[in-house]
Amino acid sequence: MRVLVTGSSGFIGTRVCRLLSQSGHDVTGFDHRPPAGDLNAVVGDILDAQALASVMPGIEAVVHLAAAVSVVECEAHPARARAVNVDGAVAVTQAALDSGVTRALFASSAAVYGPRSGTVSEQEPCAPASVYGSTKLEAEIQLRAMSAGTPGVLRIVRPFNVYGRGQAYRGAASPLVAAIGRAIFTGEPLVIRGDGSQRRDFVHVEDVARVIVDYVLEDAPRFSPVNIGTGVPRSVNDVVSIAEAVTGMTVARRHVRRAENDIEESVADVQLLRSVDPDYRPIGLEDGLAEALSAAPISSSD
Repeated sequence: MRVLVTGSSGFIGTRVCRLLSQSGHDVTGFDHRPPAGDLNAVVGDILDAQALASVMPGIEAVVHLAAAVSVVECEAHPARARAVNVDGAVAVTQAALDSGVTRALFASSAAVYGPRSGTVSEQEPCAPASVYGSTKLEAEIQLRAMSAGTPGVLRIVRPFNVYGRGQAYRGAASPLVAAIGRAIFTGEPLVIRGDGSQRRDFVHVEDVARVIVDYVLEDAPRFSPVNIGTGVPRSVNDVVSIAEAVTGMTVARRHVRRAENDIEESVADVQLLRSVDPDYRPIGLEDGLAEALSAAPISSSD
């Protein structure tokens, strides 16, 4: 199958491209950054309709991962966040539909749910508490409307807190595990918002990539959207302690005031995921952190 992956040079995108290629599929990347390795890729902007149209002929499936992913940066630049996350998703999906693509997967986010207590299923109402979450939800709504006339084409996934080796360090906007890696590498204190009791569902990037590949290749998707997580809540303090245990390093901590839109708890109900993928066995946090923290974090150039 010929598959187009937007955001192909990104954290998740590189893994998705690798898995597709290893499975014998013909993969084309599309990203504003040059491709990594020997991937066949086009450097372009997802808001460029001509560039998208030029790469679509012959494509059978599209995985749309390109996005503005930093919650902090989206709050600071809401217009740009909406342009990339909503207008970009619409542009990619429209180009795919116009070209007759039969499978289009959109990577949304658990941020669409907003504040919750306990696990959250796909059937619960969404109430995003951030600009990032709001843009992802708006994109979901628009893509569903656009693809209503072609049932089975659109597949939506909602990853929870994704982590893994090579995740970019983005200063104050960094994901937790990338920030822990930076603290270990530099010896500088890890900044923790609040007391560290807030709980998240940390899912390894390799698990996320595998679910995305399996779901976009499925002949008859049964459900949409689908959470991608582990169903196991871990506090920020737990993650830091496990990181110290698996690396043998001590992480200095500096607590600061929590942001108003910081969610107390975000944990996936994964019953639907397990019905879609009965073989799903997520990587345990201890093993995942050992892998993620085995190299220095990558600084973002965005």
